[in-house]
Amino acid sequence: MTDWVRLWHDMPTDPKWRVIARKSGRSVSEVIAVFTFVMVNASANANERGRTHNLHADDIAAALDMDDAHVEAILTAMEGKVMADGVLLGWAKRQPKREDSSAERAKAWREERKRTQANASELPETETETEEEKEKKKEDAQERAADYAFDGRVIKLTFSDFRKWQKAYPDLDMRAVLQSRDDWLSTEGDDRARSNWFLPTSNYLASLQRKSTTATKQAAREREKLRL
Repeated sequence: MTDWVRLWHDMPTDPKWRVIARKSGRSVSEVIAVFTFVMVNASANANERGRTHNLHADDIAAALDMDDAHVEAILTAMEGKVMADGVLLGWAKRQPKREDSSAERAKAWREERKRTQANASELPETETETEEEKEKKKEDAQERAADYAFDGRVIKLTFSDFRKWQKAYPDLDMRAVLQSRDDWLSTEGDDRARSNWFLPTSNYLASLQRKSTTATKQAAREREKLRL
C-alpha cells in the first residue's frame, strides 16, 4: 500500500502562509512548497508520525530548487505557527490514526446531502438570518455550555485565560499550539508536568512568541540590507 498524507480543504488559502511569507521575506508559493515537503517528511517518520526527522534545509532547497538561506528563513518563521520543536501543530486533528473508506465517505456525503435538502425545504419563507449570524449564535451557545475554551486531556483552559494568552502571544495559532502541547503532556509528560501544566505552558508559549518576534525582526533586517 502506498503511504499518503491528508490535505485540508482551505490549505492553499490558509492565512498562516501570508504571515510566514511576510516574516521570512519569501513568497507564499515558496512557503507552501516548503511546508508540503516538511509535512511529507513528518508523515514518513515511522517512529512518531507528525514529528520531522532528518530534515535539513539544504535537502529541501535542492528538492525545490531554492536557496538554502531562503528555506532556513521560512523554517524559522514557521516555528510557533505550524510547528514547534519539530512537531507539526494540529497533526492529531488533521491526520487521525485511521484509514479512510471511499465507500463510507460517499455514503456519509449522500446522507448529509439528504439532511441538508430536507432542512432547506422546512425553512420558513421569512427566514432572514445570515449564515454568519447563525454561526455566531452557535459559538455563543457553545461558550455558555462549555466550561473551557480549550478542553484537552491535560490542559483545561478557561475562556478568560485563553483570551489572555491570545492577546499576549498574537503570532501563535493558539489552539494548534495548545493541542500539540496537550498531546505531549498526555503521552510523554510525567505526573508532575501534567498536574502543574499552566505556568510551564505559559512559559513555553512565551518562548515561541519570542522566536517568532526574533524571526520577524531578522527578516526585516535582511530586507533592509537588500534595499541598501
